[in-house]
Amino acid sequence: MQMADRSVRKNRRAAVMIDLNWLSKEAEALIKKAECSFLRRVDGYQRHGVRFNVKGPRLWVEGSDVWIEIAESVCAYPDQALFQLGHEVIHSLSPSHTNDASLLEEGLAVWFSLHGPSYQNAGYKSIATSYIETDKEAESYREALHLYNEAQLYTSSECVKAIRSEDINLQNLTLSSLQKACPKIPSPLAERLCKRVRLRA
Repeated sequence: MQMADRSVRKNRRAAVMIDLNWLSKEAEALIKKAECSFLRRVDGYQRHGVRFNVKGPRLWVEGSDVWIEIAESVCAYPDQALFQLGHEVIHSLSPSHTNDASLLEEGLAVWFSLHGPSYQNAGYKSIATSYIETDKEAESYREALHLYNEAQLYTSSECVKAIRSEDINLQNLTLSSLQKACPKIPSPLAERLCKRVRLRA
């Protein structure tokens, strides 16, 4: 997920190029954090770390090779890079060769992009939250986040962890698997959470 430039300017620091080694270490730390909360990543993939790409942010999957690609436009802005990284880390748990994902997975990715990283600027999380909640360009991500938060109201434990304990691959999410793992989620909400959308490049 990429925040609009006007939101980024509110929190810009001196333009110093980000060290990709640092960013890859941050990615690994975030993956471990995500695994602690939502279970381990899917096996069978070679994860190569982080790189910049003009088409980022996105998860690039080619065969069994996986890259997290961050937008080149944030190469000098660590907090926005971490924001994008947090989102793509969630998708990296269950890599897909398609560009779509369930609204549940997208909602989790938005939530983790806010709460997963340790931002350098204490005010950045508020800026990112404001962007998601108010900016027209973030409408689809806002919907996904709200659905994810609503799902949490009906589960005694983290719903994604419950789902992945049944099937580790989020790409296999179906209405029946969601209702089996989280039976208290109302059917209309469950159907929306399972809807597949394309929000990434």
